[in-house]
Amino acid sequence: MRNNLLFRLRRFFTATIWLSRHWANHPPTHRIGKGVLAAVILCRALFTLHAQQAPQSSLAMFNPFQWSPAYAGLRGNTGANLGARLQWTGLEGGPSTQTANFQAPFEILRGGLGLKLSNDALGAANSQRAVLAYSYHLPLGEGMLGLGIGAGAIQQVLDGTSLRTPEGFYQGNITDHRDNLLSAGRMQGMAPVFEAGAYFQNRWIEVGLCATNLNRPGVDMGNFTTTQIPALFFNTSLNFDLSPAFSLSPSLWVRSDGMQTQTDFSLMFRYKDNISAGASLRGYDAESLDAASFITSFQLSEKLRLAYAYDLSLSPLRQVNNGSHELLLMYALPKIFGRLRLPPVIYNPRNL
Repeated sequence: MRNNLLFRLRRFFTATIWLSRHWANHPPTHRIGKGVLAAVILCRALFTLHAQQAPQSSLAMFNPFQWSPAYAGLRGNTGANLGARLQWTGLEGGPSTQTANFQAPFEILRGGLGLKLSNDALGAANSQRAVLAYSYHLPLGEGMLGLGIGAGAIQQVLDGTSLRTPEGFYQGNITDHRDNLLSAGRMQGMAPVFEAGAYFQNRWIEVGLCATNLNRPGVDMGNFTTTQIPALFFNTSLNFDLSPAFSLSPSLWVRSDGMQTQTDFSLMFRYKDNISAGASLRGYDAESLDAASFITSFQLSEKLRLAYAYDLSLSPLRQVNNGSHELLLMYALPKIFGRLRLPPVIYNPRNL
């Protein structure tokens, strides 16, 4: 219970803050309906395991390195990505995520190196993660296999001033949760994290498998400890050339922590690798159905590309949010670091 406390707190306090700020804005005739909806949200927050530890993304197919260390340098060029996601707009305390990563091939290391950063906020909770990754590249048939490992740290912060408990006392500058576990101030802690993965790609197919939080990092928040549960990420995508100008790429992303599994199936059309557009569906049954995403990307210049996704909520939360927005800016250039030296030239007189 204590190990999973942050799971429940993040969802519970997001719903609590939303309820407290919106309750007074509706006349009595509307409050009953709002109360029923709030009760459903609070019950799900407290008693279900559908917590969101890993940040959500609708543009994962454009940014594989953010999820797998094995992708570092695998495409053969240097790349840097900046991403931002605002989830469930209109819902107070909804998740917001920012990501940044840099990766490049290093021939002298027989692979690639990369650094990835993320900041994920949800209600009163905030989580930052930094991971340094290495991928060993192994030619396999007509493609390349990357075997990667990553190591870094995670920091979690819980803002006690934003929390409200049923028995708490809140008046003026006084914040008293009347709970031995919760502080009225800022609670934070840090722990190491490790991950590993494999990624294969050639002209027609990409397949990746990655495991995060391998060491089940426990973050000591002072009065309690939170645990990051190991999670498994699987992705695969195909590329079909419909004509010299058009191509079609279906892809599947699966995320699971052993208790909850979520899928994203997408279908993207590309025109000369300059413009792409498509859609994806998150969920595979009535309980997991979450959103339909509409995705597009544009090549802004030779080295710069921009992708955007809008998520239309399909879950019960659609009643209290206006969808999600996500942007990803991608920079790439054909540069390889640490090139291997060519062998010395041996002149053959017969060929002079």
